[in-house]
Formats: sequence, C-alpha cells, structure tokens
Amino acid sequence: MCLGCVAAVLAGCAMDPQQRALCDPMHRQLAMARMYHDYFDEAAANAVVRQATIFPYHFEPRTAHLTELGRQELAILATYLRAFPGEVRMPRGSADDPLYSARSGAVLTFLRELEVNSEAVRIVDGQPDGDGMAAERVVEALAAENKRENNQSERIGIPVIRQGRSNGSTSIPTNL
Repeated sequence: MCLGCVAAVLAGCAMDPQQRALCDPMHRQLAMARMYHDYFDEAAANAVVRQATIFPYHFEPRTAHLTELGRQELAILATYLRAFPGEVRMPRGSADDPLYSARSGAVLTFLRELEVNSEAVRIVDGQPDGDGMAAERVVEALAAENKRENNQSERIGIPVIRQGRSNGSTSIPTNL
C-alpha cells in the first residue's frame, strides 16, 4: 500500500504545473463552480430577454431610481434590443401616473446610455409574455397528470393519499 502512495506522488511530480493544478481538489472545485455559474448566467440572461419585463422591484421603493438588479437586467436586454427593437413590458404595480411615467423615462434613458435606439423601443404596461399555456390549461394539465400518476400507483399496489377529502382518509389498494 505504501508503494502505491509513493508511485502516485512521483507520478504527480512528473506532471507539468497545469496538469498538477487540475489534480488539486480546490482547483477542481473552483473550476466546477465557474462552470456552474457560467451555465446559469447564460440561462438567466435568456430568461431576461424572453420576458423583456422590468418589474417594480427593479426600482428603489416609491422612486424611479433603478436598482443594481434593474440595471443589470436592462444591460442584458439592451444587447438584444440593439439588434431587435420592440417592447419592454413594465407592469405598473402600485405606481401612480407620475411615478410610472418617471420610471418609463428612467428605463429609456438607461437604454440610451447603453446605445439602444430608444425611439424604437416602447414601454408597455403588461406582464411577461411567452409561449406558455393559459393558467386554466396549466391547472387542467396538472390535474390530468396527477390523476394518471394516482391510477398508475394503484395498479402497481402503491398506497395513494387522496387529497381534498373532508375526513382526511387514505385510500390503500386492497390488492397488496
């Protein structure tokens, strides 16, 4: 066993510095963390572009001052808007007309600073858009999926807890 340890150490010494660094557990952990963050940063940027929405929480409370998050997300959106001008949705929330107007102006000013043609961008009061289902269809689809799972579980003899019964009873198949 000791001979194996010596061989491993000697093999490690024979590697060039870059290869040796890859064997270092701390280096591997940092590399994996960087890869993880890069992947999710790209996914988050895609979500920002897909939504094209600036929410009330992107502003300091009761002001038209963008938060750091608001500036970050607008910077991501700006890269897309330079090539594909269009709408930016900005739900009004509880903002009155003067505040909403000031927030719209702040968004357009910031986009201009990022070299976006603000005349080709419209701020609209609305929620995120997408190709998703209407809420009623989502509820129907989830209910149908739940029913299929329960039926499958009962066929193979797995106890199924039924929700929504007033007595809270559990339905256990008798074919166990």
